Amino acid sequence: ENLLLFDINAPQAGYPEAGVAAYYTQLRDRFVALPGVRAATVSHASMIKAGRGHPITLDGVRLEGTYRLMQAGPRFFSTMEIPLLAGREFDERDQANAVGVVSDLFARTYFPNQNPVGRRLTIGGGMPMELEIIGVSAPAHYGPVKFASPPVLYVSYAQAPASSLQSMTFALRTDGDPLNYVPAVRQIVHNA
Repeated sequence: ENLLLFDINAPQAGYPEAGVAAYYTQLRDRFVALPGVRAATVSHASMIKAGRGHPITLDGVRLEGTYRLMQAGPRFFSTMEIPLLAGREFDERDQANAVGVVSDLFARTYFPNQNPVGRRLTIGGGMPMELEIIGVSAPAHYGPVKFASPPVLYVSYAQAPASSLQSMTFALRTDGDPLNYVPAVRQIVHNA
């Protein structure tokens, strides 16, 4: 309710790849400053698009099964109204820290009868990254609605390689009809 979602692709618009993460952060800061916008965040995909799969290693052992990785920005969980069951969500201090939040299903699947907060795991692929789990999110539907949600690892998009930050999905939680904010959003993007 009262959620405006839209995609922006800075590299496609000619923005230099090296500054894309900072550009998306500046846009988010400008959007959240709009009167009537209660919260704003950014992620590499909407919750329906279902993100990517990457190899993940825990204690030197590759995790088996189907899981998804989603790159998300500060205040993602509060903006999307996904409660945290343990730990904390991403914020500005995570621009320099490799951190992640796991879904409740991820925690139950890969950390049975354990608290995963504080544990470390490694994401493989083109640019391996070790990160610390800082939170556990409540269940939220992730992926196409006709399929069950997979376990999800959310990572701070500020830690992602610039090459993976192409089209990003912004989410603005508003006090009123979100469509009333479209002209202001367009103006901010145009002036950025």
